[in-house]
Amino acid sequence: MLPGVPGENRVAHARLKGALASIAALAIMSAGALPTVRPAAAAGTTVPVPTSINAKGGKDVTGSLNAFLASVPDGSTIVFPAGARFKIEGTLLVTGKRDIVIQGNGAEFFAKTNGKIAKPPGCGKNPNLDGSALCDYPNRVRAHWRFTDTTNLVVQNVVVTGSSKKTGPDGVFDPAFEAQHAFDIGKGSDGVVLDGVTAGGVWGDFVSVQRAVNVTVKNSTFDGSSRQGITVANGDRVLIQSNSISNTRRSMFDLEPNTTADTITNVTIRDNDVGVSRFCTLNNNGPAATVHDITFDGNRMHGIKIGVCIKGFAESHRQRFTITNNTSDKPKNEMAMKLEWVDGAVISGNRQAFSPNPWGPQNGDAPVVSKCSTGITVQGNMFEPRPPGMPEYFVRSCS
Repeated sequence: MLPGVPGENRVAHARLKGALASIAALAIMSAGALPTVRPAAAAGTTVPVPTSINAKGGKDVTGSLNAFLASVPDGSTIVFPAGARFKIEGTLLVTGKRDIVIQGNGAEFFAKTNGKIAKPPGCGKNPNLDGSALCDYPNRVRAHWRFTDTTNLVVQNVVVTGSSKKTGPDGVFDPAFEAQHAFDIGKGSDGVVLDGVTAGGVWGDFVSVQRAVNVTVKNSTFDGSSRQGITVANGDRVLIQSNSISNTRRSMFDLEPNTTADTITNVTIRDNDVGVSRFCTLNNNGPAATVHDITFDGNRMHGIKIGVCIKGFAESHRQRFTITNNTSDKPKNEMAMKLEWVDGAVISGNRQAFSPNPWGPQNGDAPVVSKCSTGITVQGNMFEPRPPGMPEYFVRSCS
């Protein structure tokens, strides 16, 4: 017997102790899965951008800047002039570098066009080529900055302005330009930090992470995209922290593998101010890939519900989610979180307001709903007011 605990509350007391133990275990697990931070560049090696490169935005300088970036030795700090404006109609590339700091000093890198180029030779004639993404969308992947095979890179105070005028929840998503991200981090990069950057008006995502590890995005401002906010399609040890991010056409944080071979692991999204998007704030969908150890903690939603959508598969469950201490100031009478085929989740300390009006039958059975999932702990949230008799958490049949 538990001294001082009435009989009908003993089971609840035991469950609470188990839940708190689960929260503690997941907190320890998440704390050990943050990006590894290393010194980024050797002190004293400063390389200013040549004054011969037009910094007033009068002409496209993609080629000139790429030639300069390729020439910079490892262990350097690249310094852009304060107040500069660089017209970039292509992609700036940092490839195969090590221990580099890019100090933008607020320099703006902008595009005036959508980057559309002529279709490659053979399109319309070669049946093996015609109809491919290369033919249908010849410059779909024109990112503004792309980092590949680079180790220990810090990018500070860089401003990216894309050419999309139709961003935000009511904007236009165009598959022809959907991968025109502000910052594309991928293909073997290890230890990339975006700190104090700004991006807006982009056709793709503010940040896309694919095949990269130890990535940090912090202290940055993102406003206005025609696709997602920040995407992790294949990455490990990714930290997204203390950013202001708003006005995306699709989801805000999209953890979406492209293939079953992709892995999305040890992703922490915390302490961000989050504005409006059309779809889920935190979305985990896509193929039956490996996805586990995801933390969504202490984020503040403004003008939008918390909006967590996680969907695994019978043959490949999503695993170990921590969703804690998030808040929303937008009353909306529909479920705030939906989990399918998930093994292990702690949902605690969240605050989502609802209005006193009745819920429609299409709006869900409770603020948190799961299906075909195991080990889900939901307790200590403030989901009020709810209709009389509505639980905090509802489990749907797996049939």
